[in-house]
Amino acid sequence: MGVLAVHKNMNKKLPTINFKGKEYTLISERVKYFNETYSKGSIRTELVSSPESDRVIVKATIWPGDSERFFTGYSQAKWSDTSSFVNKSSALENAETSAVGRALALMGIGVTDSIASLDEVKKAQNVVSKITNGQSFTGDEYQQAIDVDYGSVAEATRQAHKEARAEYKTNKKAYQPKTLSHVDLLEE
Repeated sequence: MGVLAVHKNMNKKLPTINFKGKEYTLISERVKYFNETYSKGSIRTELVSSPESDRVIVKATIWPGDSERFFTGYSQAKWSDTSSFVNKSSALENAETSAVGRALALMGIGVTDSIASLDEVKKAQNVVSKITNGQSFTGDEYQQAIDVDYGSVAEATRQAHKEARAEYKTNKKAYQPKTLSHVDLLEE
C-alpha cells in the first residue's frame, strides 16, 4: 500500500498503490468514498459511441447531490486493442470504469499525480517501453501516452532519436530507420 490521497473537502484519506514510481488511487476506492460521502449524489454513465463501433466511448457524470455542479469524464477503449488483454473481452466495462474514475478525479476525489486511470498509465508505460526497445506503435497509442505522461514519453523519444542519430552517423550506408520519426531525423 502506498501513500494516502486526501480529498480536498474532507479529512478522510484514501489508500493508494504505487505503480512505476507514481501513486495512484484505485477507482474502486474513489467510488466507495463518493458513495459514503455523498449519499444523495449519483454516478451516471452513457455510451457515446455506437454499440457496434470498435472504439467504445463512455461519458460519466458525477453529481454530488447538494449543488448545481456536475463533473464529467470521458474514456475510450478499443475492442481490437492488442496491448490490453482486458479490452479484448471488456472494452465497454473498462471505458466505463475509466470514465467514472476521471469524473471523480475532476471532482477532486483520489487525485495524486494525475487524473489518468491506471489503465491509461499502463498503456503510456507500454509505449515508453516500445520507444525504448525500438518497437512499433500506432499514432493513437503515442498520442494517448503523451496525454497521460508527457515527460516520460518525451524523454524516451529524445533518447531514441539520439541513439538513431548516433547509429546513422556511424554507418550511413547500412542504417535502417526503426520508425518513421527516425526517418525524419535523417533530414535534420
